[in-house]
Amino acid sequence: MAVQDSTGGKDYTFSSPIAYFAFYLMDHNPSPITITFDDGTEYDVAVSVPTPDAEGWGSTFFAFISDTPIRSFTLEINGGDGKAGIDNIEFGAVPVPSAGVLLCAGIAAIALVSRRGYGQA
Repeated sequence: MAVQDSTGGKDYTFSSPIAYFAFYLMDHNPSPITITFDDGTEYDVAVSVPTPDAEGWGSTFFAFISDTPIRSFTLEINGGDGKAGIDNIEFGAVPVPSAGVLLCAGIAAIALVSRRGYGQA
């Protein structure tokens, strides 16, 4: 999905906060990567390609789950030969806890009204 050279990072921004994301790093010459989240948290990851193909390309799967909503992150490839990219990006939205509470409150209100309705007849 995104290819970059070794001179800088690629920024990813989401229209609404997410709780997790995952991707495959495709690398020709494994090199360390740095992932920086919007809150300033940084992770340095050593990359190894377990089974490269005949041309030297291989892939490594990465997944991140966060208790804090993720709004953006930067992926920086540090070194290598500059031939790298990511593929199959997957991400999921932060669940809205208030929706469950509202649903339960609505069901309780309906149950309460129903019980009162039977007693008045």
